[in-house]
Order: sequence, then C-alpha cells, then structure tokens
Amino acid sequence: MTRKIFIAFTVVALAFATVNVDAKTVRKTKGGGPHGFDTTYEETHGNDKLIICEGAGYTDCPKATIFTSEQSLMDYAIAQIQSGNLVGSYSDPTSGIGVDWSSDTPIMNNSEITVE
Repeated sequence: MTRKIFIAFTVVALAFATVNVDAKTVRKTKGGGPHGFDTTYEETHGNDKLIICEGAGYTDCPKATIFTSEQSLMDYAIAQIQSGNLVGSYSDPTSGIGVDWSSDTPIMNNSEITVE
C-alpha cells in the first residue's frame, strides 16, 4: 500500500515539475562589454523569472529558466542571436510555449529574450 502511494505521489510530482502554467522568463542585457557584465541580477516570483545584466564587466549573464521546458527555448534564442539572427520568435508546437528575442549584436551586449 505504501509503495502504491509513493508511486502515485511521484507521478503527480513529476507532472507538476514539467508543466509550467503561465510561466514567464525575461532576460535583458544592457551595456555589456566584450568580456561580460558588471552587474547581474536575478529575481523569481512564483513561476516568473527576471534576469537583468548591465554594464561592461567580467561576469557572464545567467541563462537558466525555472522550468526545463523553457530552457530549450532560451538556449534556442541565444543560439539564433549568436548565429546572426538578431530579431525573431519561435513557438514550440508540442508545448505551446514561445520565445521572442532581439539583440543589437551577436554577442548580446544589448538584448532581450522573453520565454512564455
């Protein structure tokens, strides 16, 4: 009996861990230099995450989202920018989650990526 309850609890927990209802991650960079940023800031409220990186410095701007289903889209947008596609959007047909991005250069000194 205890084993069945544990298995049921695990299945429910995994289902909640992979579903991101109304989740949003925004990553903004401003005034970065060739080696990174001076100031990085991360704030999380429930399912939402804000990442802000400013000023020329030596710190990488964080890229991590709250949910793994969003992470692949964040990585996709970063790869698109680094390959020269500086403005765009994509929606994952399986999850329905989308990403919008814009940047002034492929090194993302001034950029914004929104996953939701």
